[in-house]
Amino acid sequence: MALQSVHSRLTFNDSALRQLREREAALLLAEERACVALQAAQDALDTVRSELQDVRGRSADIASTNNDLRASLSARLLRSVPSELLYRIFVDTVSNPRDWKGWMPSGCDPLDPPRDTIPFTLAAVCRRWRREAIRMGRLWSFIVVPPPVGTAVLDYLAVMLERSQAAPLDIIMEWNAVVPSSRRSQQQAFSTDICRGVFDQLGEVAQRLRRVYCRLHSSCDAAPLLRQFLLYPTPQLQELAVEASSLEWRDRDRPDELVDGFMDRCLPHCPQLRKLHTNIAHPLCSDGYSSLTHLVLEYLALSGTAVWEVLRGCRVLVHLDIALIKDYTKGPPAPAPFTVVLPALRTFLLRSFSDTLFGAWIDHLTVPSLQTLEMREVTSLGATSRIMAHVSNTVISLVYCTYETLGRADAEKLSVLENLRRVTVSEPGADFYRYLIENDAWPKLESLCLVFGDTEEEDHRALVDFARTRKESAETATLERVVFADGEQPRWLANNVGLYTSVHAR
Repeated sequence: MALQSVHSRLTFNDSALRQLREREAALLLAEERACVALQAAQDALDTVRSELQDVRGRSADIASTNNDLRASLSARLLRSVPSELLYRIFVDTVSNPRDWKGWMPSGCDPLDPPRDTIPFTLAAVCRRWRREAIRMGRLWSFIVVPPPVGTAVLDYLAVMLERSQAAPLDIIMEWNAVVPSSRRSQQQAFSTDICRGVFDQLGEVAQRLRRVYCRLHSSCDAAPLLRQFLLYPTPQLQELAVEASSLEWRDRDRPDELVDGFMDRCLPHCPQLRKLHTNIAHPLCSDGYSSLTHLVLEYLALSGTAVWEVLRGCRVLVHLDIALIKDYTKGPPAPAPFTVVLPALRTFLLRSFSDTLFGAWIDHLTVPSLQTLEMREVTSLGATSRIMAHVSNTVISLVYCTYETLGRADAEKLSVLENLRRVTVSEPGADFYRYLIENDAWPKLESLCLVFGDTEEEDHRALVDFARTRKESAETATLERVVFADGEQPRWLANNVGLYTSVHAR
């Protein structure tokens, strides 16, 4: 029995061994074939990689050649631009700004290239562009005079004046950061001799001056030189801005008062002067300055008589901005016994103590075309009431900013302006909104701009109620937007107001 079992086991193992050997032979054949295929694939991979590297190298060479060709083509194209088209390009590049402050440093768009570098950029394109740029005097007529701290300033100014030829000049002197030599190193110190040289060069071309912006440091020694410079006849002068960085320019004989009549004495021949902005002296206007359309007087210690003379002499004003530092809250002077009419005045800005002065004079002032009224740093609610009542029929845009939270009394005074479409107010309180809701004030209001201060949640909820009431009322459903000027309002406030009107932040 045992022997039969052994024979059976041997027979089974022989059969299994035979099958394994057959399988081994088949696998060896498959391995051989796979090695052949692998070698072929490796050869193919090496071929592809080699060709790919060759293609990439040829692509780089062709791309480099194309860049060179395009650069050559571009240079040829720029050199082949017709003179008429090239002149048009230059003219559009230095076209006059639409806004009268657009040419000043404070009015320039920070995204735009610096205006004074444009001619140098155009002249650097190619030789032909440089030749055409040098021939075009208007391209070099915008001159930013560097601070007078070295002789290179005079050389630069001389070159710019020579290249400008006979074109009207726009001059900017932003020297407010320059201080006397006692406060700075000798290399950076303000040089009176250099400053005199600058004003002498500009005086020689005073006949061509069109716009002048001069901002000086209050403690530098340029005041006498500036006064002498402004004595030159300037028949083409249209816009003048003369400012000091602080209010320290006083007359040595009268240290407590600014010099009255400074601009009157220093601007003897400016028949085309349209726009004047100053904070160091005031224009004692006469018939010679009756063409002014924009006048900005900032923080001046003017007497009531001087202010009245300004209004008398500027009958075609379109924009008037006055800020005083003289306190009239204890009783402003009585106006002259006649009425001043400003028929073209569209924008009227009252700041600091000027609201008190004009509140007492408003019955003697006629502004039939006034559309925009701005009152900042308001000092007298009574004066505000008189001014609002006087201009209630024409004003459609209001800016009203005080140092305190606005309440019911403020809303009552402002509500007389029934035609308002755009309103900007600072720190409105809950009672302010409640009065507007209860009396349906400002039925034509389209835009409400809010400048927040120390406001509370109650004030914010009152604003939401105001927006909802405007939306639900058919007679006052004109509110299109609410603007948060400071951007620090709570998120829930913007979300809730946004249910009834569009919300913007700036």
